[in-house]
Amino acid sequence: MRDQIIKFSDGERFPILLDDDSQPLFIPNLYLLSMCRGKSDAFNTIRKKARAIMHLYAWGLANDIDIEFRFQKLQLLNIEEIESLHNFSRLCYKDVLKFKNTPIKSIFENNKKNNLIKLKTNKNNFVSTESYINTMRYIRYYLFWLADYNSVFIRDNVDKYNAYVTKKNEMLSYMMARVRSFKNKSSISYKDAFNQDVQNDIIEAINPESINNPWSIKFIKERNQIYILMSLSTGLRRGEMLKIQVQDFDPLAKTISLKRRPDDKYDTRDYEPNVKTLERVLKIEEYPCYLLVQYIKKRRKLSKSKYHPYLFVNRKGDPLSYNSAGKIYLTLRDKNSNFPENLTQHLVRHTLNFRMSELMKSLSLSETEMNNYLKEIMGWSKNSKMPERYNQTFIRNEANSISLLLQREIFNSGNINE
Repeated sequence: MRDQIIKFSDGERFPILLDDDSQPLFIPNLYLLSMCRGKSDAFNTIRKKARAIMHLYAWGLANDIDIEFRFQKLQLLNIEEIESLHNFSRLCYKDVLKFKNTPIKSIFENNKKNNLIKLKTNKNNFVSTESYINTMRYIRYYLFWLADYNSVFIRDNVDKYNAYVTKKNEMLSYMMARVRSFKNKSSISYKDAFNQDVQNDIIEAINPESINNPWSIKFIKERNQIYILMSLSTGLRRGEMLKIQVQDFDPLAKTISLKRRPDDKYDTRDYEPNVKTLERVLKIEEYPCYLLVQYIKKRRKLSKSKYHPYLFVNRKGDPLSYNSAGKIYLTLRDKNSNFPENLTQHLVRHTLNFRMSELMKSLSLSETEMNNYLKEIMGWSKNSKMPERYNQTFIRNEANSISLLLQREIFNSGNINE
């Protein structure tokens, strides 16, 4: 099983699940179309749900369990199977894709107690707790629908239907209780912002003339310099950066307009980047503005750049892909061992948020004002709780500072025996 992105004539992208013969799977794709696309889920959300279903079916294959046949026979998952499914759902997506071509014993081991397959935890890469929880949540949504989809055949038999509903609710409740239990025991680990020295080192390393610059092609050096400088100074998401069009940049006003353009039929990329939430206009400083003007002049000389409006391109002029943009930071940190191992565009965004919080605190702004300004710059809705989530590092540092002040008061009070 694998997923594939199809593109409709109006530009809409939609992920579908295919079997090993590259034929669409009827039941999973019916769910994605009716319950996800039909409810106007975003493309990224539908794709995550599709991959969660792929996890479910891959688990069934590993355990000789035909998910659809079982549910057609109104035989739901028991507790032992749910536990095994939880274990499997921690596996990375790339390993789920390739496991069927790998000897089963090299990835899995038999649990003799219930004959289910368990992962060898020392042999595999695992996703984050948050990703695992989301995968299980999306699997639960699908199983809820699949159970209801098959219950239509017994709805005339009230006793049989009620007994089935009770079993279904027990299965789904246990799945969520298992997730909640795991989530409550593990707080989400927010990535710490890097300090000013690291930021200065990054700016030095991306200079096209720097010996620490990891790229060899002149155009790529210049493109990556402005790309990273814009990330550092604006905190834009990867999708937002890749969706910027040349016309969105106003060199006279020194602004960049971020506009929502979902299902853009002119965007040839299979994985279409997007402005995630709010449209907005950001001011940019004179130096990155100058570099952008120079970059655009060179971009226009690339043969394929004339066929699309997107600002960031590869060396041939095609729109820069989502994966290629992610590799910019991967290449940079591989060349410079002193950079954080988790240096990504998301970490850069987190760092800008932290810097802004520090600056606004020094300006004696209220918490409400700080949150409102962060929502505007970072592109969050007015009701968003993201400022509180992103500011965990800032809050932690502030709390430690207050704690130290209190400790100094205690130890300087003269009540401590020398």
